[in-house]
Amino acid sequence: MSYKIKERLIIGGVFITLIVGGFLHNKSHFDELSEFGKITEATIISFRYRNDARYNLTFEYYVEGKRYISSDAVSFFRCNETDNDNKGCIGKIFKLTYSSKDPNICEIDLGRYNWTKGYRPH
Repeated sequence: MSYKIKERLIIGGVFITLIVGGFLHNKSHFDELSEFGKITEATIISFRYRNDARYNLTFEYYVEGKRYISSDAVSFFRCNETDNDNKGCIGKIFKLTYSSKDPNICEIDLGRYNWTKGYRPH
């Protein structure tokens, strides 16, 4: 087998492994939240450009008095289309589901802005 064919097989194998691994990671979080999910509120604390037209939406939430911070990759959005200063709804409160077994596992519900999160296989 030539070097180029081996190289392509290795690259293809790594690519497939990353895709399958990402799917299993998302599925395990979904299963965890389905079984042990609790609801709380999260406050958006940061909205920063990441890359490729994606933004990092950072939010905080509290579970039993302990502060947690998490983030999600989203498309650009504003809470109010006429308010140029409130990009990404900074300061706004949204529902959040977290795992009672591991509060670091969470999913923020952005309501009408959920479309900004893109496709996430569950």
